[in-house]
Amino acid sequence: MDQFILLFSNNNMIPLSVQWFRRLYCGRVKVTTENILAIKPLPAVRESAALDLCPTCQSLLETALQNLLQIIVRESEFFPSFEDRLEAGIGGSCDKICTQLENQYEQIACGLVCEYVGVTEFSKILQSVDPDPIFVCQEFELCPIVEGGQVRFIASGVNPLSGPAGTTFNIQVDYAVINSTGPGLVTLSVGKGLAASLVSTFIEGQEPGQYGMSWSLDTTPSDDQPWTVGAYPILFQICEGDCTGKHSHSRVYAQRTSSLQITASQ
Repeated sequence: MDQFILLFSNNNMIPLSVQWFRRLYCGRVKVTTENILAIKPLPAVRESAALDLCPTCQSLLETALQNLLQIIVRESEFFPSFEDRLEAGIGGSCDKICTQLENQYEQIACGLVCEYVGVTEFSKILQSVDPDPIFVCQEFELCPIVEGGQVRFIASGVNPLSGPAGTTFNIQVDYAVINSTGPGLVTLSVGKGLAASLVSTFIEGQEPGQYGMSWSLDTTPSDDQPWTVGAYPILFQICEGDCTGKHSHSRVYAQRTSSLQITASQ
């Protein structure tokens, strides 16, 4: 089947099947074209090559999971049991669910994922206990499960090591993948408890080799984080899944600590 790439001005880029290409131009999906940069054919591929919807699925659920759950519950509220809701097909189509999302990228990504999985499985898995985007996408069989992943840290650095509030700290970490990894997160946490600043990056999986990541941390004070004088611990984690261990195929491959110092203004 022919496939297309839909490129948005916010750098989102998703594969688009002919079915959803037609829906876009027949008005069945609520998409405005003002920030669509291009729709172009994908290069020809072997028939056996599978469309990689893992990053599309993870990106969709990272931003729209709670909205999708609310839509499914709202569409299902007149059915007395979970089995009745499944039998009814939650309105009978993916369109019923996906076109209620406000974001145009999310509508199309939702349609691709839901049509691939089927509306019954889509609704059932999303309503699993404490759903997590990566876990759900693996349950959808859109993201792979890779056993035996192994990672070790090589080095990390903070520049400068200290500075007054308002300083931008450049943080770098280098690591080696020993055995191929599966979908998961690389996380950076600065501070402690509820005041900690957390940044996470999704990685679909990496082959053996050396890798690096860097961040710029702006310590301009805010209501949420005043950046008072003191030491701030830094925690790097590279994880299979979401790092929590609450779901299958979720664990910390490796972690490393460092710190930075907020000093008094002169």
